[in-house]
Amino acid sequence: MLDTIEKLLVSAKILHSIGHSTRLAILILLYQEGSLNVGQVRDALKLEQSQTTRHLNKLLQVKVIKRERIGKFVFYSIHFNEFEKLLYCLKCIIEKDKNRL
Repeated sequence: MLDTIEKLLVSAKILHSIGHSTRLAILILLYQEGSLNVGQVRDALKLEQSQTTRHLNKLLQVKVIKRERIGKFVFYSIHFNEFEKLLYCLKCIIEKDKNRL
């Protein structure tokens, strides 16, 4: 029972993190574009550098995304294929009924 409760708490933390509109936009961008550096994410979403870094760090904390240093740049990408599947499902729901919410 305790194991189930712990899994639910972890799931709630992950869902809370990806539930923020900016972080969800970052995830969708990474899903569509693949690996991007912070400047590319910032420019694509028209965010401030500090905002972008803060949101990327939140996603890193729950291990939804991963980072990799290549030369002087740090690139971010989706960590698990399961999150790609989740984002694909969300995209399908949105495209099916854009006036849903």
